[in-house]
Amino acid sequence: MNDWGKLKFIPSSGHKLIGDDADYLSEFGYALDMIKVGSWEWDLRSNSMSCSPFITKLLNDSLENEVDINLIINQISPNDQNRVKNELINHLKNKAPFLIKFKLISKGEEYSLDLSGNPILDLKGNLIKVVGVIRDNSYRDIIVDSLIKSESDLRKTEKIAHIGSWRWSIKNKKFNLNQELWSFLADEINQTDELTYNALKDLFDPYDWKILIKDILSKVNNNELSFIEEAKIQINGKLKYINITFESEYEDKILMNIHGTIQDVSQKKIIEDQLKYRMEFERMISAISSNFINLQNDKVNIGINIALDILGTFLDIDRSFLCLFGRDHRMARCNFLWARSGFEYPKNFEFREFKSEDHFGLQEILKGKILSYSDLNVLDDSLREEKDSWFSKNVEAILCVPLYIEGKVKGALGLQCFQHSKTWDSDEINLIRMVGEVFINTLRRKEFEALQTDNEQFLSTIINSLEDGVFATNENGLITKMNTKAEALTGFNKKDALGKEINHILKFLNKEEDSYKIAKRVIESGSPINSQDLITVVSVNQNMVPVQISVSPLRQYGVELNGCVVLCRDMTNQVNLEEQLQQSEKMRLIGQLSGGIAHDFNNMLTGILGCANFLKKKHSDDSETLRYVENILITSRRATTLTSQLLAFSRRDKPKLVCLDCHDVIREIIQLVEITFDPSIKIDLNLESTKYNILGSVSQLHNTILNISMNAKDAMPNGGTLSISTSQIEVDVEMAESLKVNPGVFFQLIISDTGVGISKSMLNNIFEPFFTTKEKGKGTGLGLAVVYGTIISHKGAIRVNSEVGEGAEFIIYLPSLDTMVEEELNTNANVVSLTNKTILVVDDELLNCIVAKETLAEAGCHVLIEQNGLSAIDLYKQKFSSIDLVILDMLMPKITGTELLKKFVEINPNVQAIIASGYSSHLVDEEIIKERNIPFLQKPYEEKVFLNTIAKELSN
Repeated sequence: MNDWGKLKFIPSSGHKLIGDDADYLSEFGYALDMIKVGSWEWDLRSNSMSCSPFITKLLNDSLENEVDINLIINQISPNDQNRVKNELINHLKNKAPFLIKFKLISKGEEYSLDLSGNPILDLKGNLIKVVGVIRDNSYRDIIVDSLIKSESDLRKTEKIAHIGSWRWSIKNKKFNLNQELWSFLADEINQTDELTYNALKDLFDPYDWKILIKDILSKVNNNELSFIEEAKIQINGKLKYINITFESEYEDKILMNIHGTIQDVSQKKIIEDQLKYRMEFERMISAISSNFINLQNDKVNIGINIALDILGTFLDIDRSFLCLFGRDHRMARCNFLWARSGFEYPKNFEFREFKSEDHFGLQEILKGKILSYSDLNVLDDSLREEKDSWFSKNVEAILCVPLYIEGKVKGALGLQCFQHSKTWDSDEINLIRMVGEVFINTLRRKEFEALQTDNEQFLSTIINSLEDGVFATNENGLITKMNTKAEALTGFNKKDALGKEINHILKFLNKEEDSYKIAKRVIESGSPINSQDLITVVSVNQNMVPVQISVSPLRQYGVELNGCVVLCRDMTNQVNLEEQLQQSEKMRLIGQLSGGIAHDFNNMLTGILGCANFLKKKHSDDSETLRYVENILITSRRATTLTSQLLAFSRRDKPKLVCLDCHDVIREIIQLVEITFDPSIKIDLNLESTKYNILGSVSQLHNTILNISMNAKDAMPNGGTLSISTSQIEVDVEMAESLKVNPGVFFQLIISDTGVGISKSMLNNIFEPFFTTKEKGKGTGLGLAVVYGTIISHKGAIRVNSEVGEGAEFIIYLPSLDTMVEEELNTNANVVSLTNKTILVVDDELLNCIVAKETLAEAGCHVLIEQNGLSAIDLYKQKFSSIDLVILDMLMPKITGTELLKKFVEINPNVQAIIASGYSSHLVDEEIIKERNIPFLQKPYEEKVFLNTIAKELSN
């Protein structure tokens, strides 16, 4: 504020607003010029000043667009310069309205000026500009001083010279007048030496005469010079004002005469009234203009109504209104009304809308014309309709001025008189126009600020809708704003967080640089930070959330750096997804490994089972050897089940529903349990069901019973009893509806324990995926979910009974089959004889080739063996005509089984083949396999299945 030399001084051009929308006074420059008032605005952001033409003329007609402010300061009277500068600085520091009086010397003349101003603050309370007016009081001061001096001189003159003197004789009851007074009364009465009481009385209004005589009589006994001011008298049909002075004359204490003077003060009265009017005029302008500059939006409507009342009373009118046009100017709406008591508007007139094209006055206003009618009779006959309408409403005089925003008519301010006609002078027209511009610009500001508020609320809604936490700080790293997500991340609400250093709210775990240091680094450098690293935010409740942060500098008006914005992206879902992806990838790799192991095991088990069966045949009479061979077969078959489960785990096997003996499955589980469970756990087995055959998956049922048994073991850490029992049950319609199964005979399996039990609150959740009560790392929560899915897929039902401390009981219902049906492939019905059939076996495992050769040789076949797929092609070319069937291993070095089959088909389109593999059949989905309906032989296989598959294919 002390840097006066850098201030730009820009004279206003045509009273057009300078800047965006702040200086409302400059719109009314024309009116202000006439009353010696000029408006000015000092924009502290651009350090420039704008003013109306009145001020530029007052300072210097040749003033350039940009000058040193010191040239202006230097024109202030030397006695006032320092005082004005210091007062102005102090007022701006305090951000308070001010009024400074000083003398200014311009063009060799001295002016008495009043400088008033109002500071304008932004939403943050920063001073951004000052607006105000400069009023020239020189003329008023001269008049007032002159009047005071004239009155003093006149009183002396009257007392000494008896100008306009008169004498009243008590005895004769006559007035004696001097020449000056006779001249004053010359046109009203005949000039004589004496004037009678009644002749003088006739010059006064009866009421005024009565008051005058009463006043004189009250003072006549004072025996001193008395005054009566501004008594009214009619001279030549005109109202005149006179001042009367008089003294009493006594002789021997007897009142003989009263003498005095009469002064015509009519001209003085006119000047004083004009001065008073002018002062009231200026005071009203200053009051309205100043009050509307900082008027709050919710007080604008009240302010306009109050201003209309003040204006109407001052101008002595009966009604006024403010109309605003719509965007297309087709409609005008009466937004504000005022009426003197007794001249109210018609009901529902407020907010009434008018079509511009139907209203003569509105059409004229839109053309920029002022409607000023002191006598409606002067209206042209073409406006007869409007004239009759106004006359019907007893309108005597009308004034309506157009109101502009940015050079376009946006509204109108109108006045009406009903009791009397009124001549509208230029001052009044300018006053109405100026006040109207204040109104319309204030309403525009209200609209803009309301729109700004809406935009801020909309922006706040957008920010609060973000899934990212947003923090804004000032240049000191103190929080100025934060959104809802930021509250959730930190646990602090906005009210508690605002104004605090960001590191006290946004706290990082094990981070060398806290949020405050990061924010200050961005503020000082002006460069953003976008980190891809995961940072853990710790809330006030000690909740921890992984986030990625980005920090951007915050610039005011796109230039001045005054803070930063910190954005925290919640990465919880991404981290969980990455962990799930890693787990899924791990399981996929384990599955691949499991599938590969199962395939290799199946290849080896094929040889083991084959050799064991040979031993069984050759040593059928050696019971000791047979006992070992049977153990080999049992173990190998158990290993086959294991590889089947591995294939299922790796998603390389689709479980097949077959007729199975549930008791056999249970016994296998019991054998496993007895080996693995702690000796403190007793196993109670009770298999009573006579209908134990179901249609199901051996592996899935195996896993189901094993899962429940393992959970029972975990529930009995200090030992207990695991009970497994079976029975058959007839499920009727009512029970079926409860179990959600079809009625019929069901195999019932009950597995119970004497463990810790399950609480009632958890019973409804135990079959949900990932629900577990076990310690971290000891359970996935998938076991019982898989059990439930298995039972439902078998068209059965499962129920659980349990109480804390009473153990748990799982009841499984599975639909029974009446008889055990042998698998089709396990039947011993040979479709055709294999004697003398020539079969080519291609397998890279030598043992599998040997087993196949000996098995087929025993069946009477001629067998060709080949371990190399490429060599097999040459062999088949030579002997395909004599080969009845080829058995191809699916996976071999250099060439796969399906590729080899394609080569054989090229050689012999009628080739008959079987594909064998340690993987399951659903993986063999080559088009040629499906087209030719090639049968699949699952490894490991035993002699019966092997020969039946070959016989069936040859029969086709």
